[in-house]
Amino acid sequence: DLDGVDQVMRVHIAEALSYRGESLKQRQAA
Repeated sequence: DLDGVDQVMRVHIAEALSYRGESLKQRQAA
């Protein structure tokens, strides 16, 4: 189902963006 794939992709992208944002925050704080 394309709808399911699209939703999963959005979840993966959101997780990747939040993960990258957190790592950037930690790097700046260090």
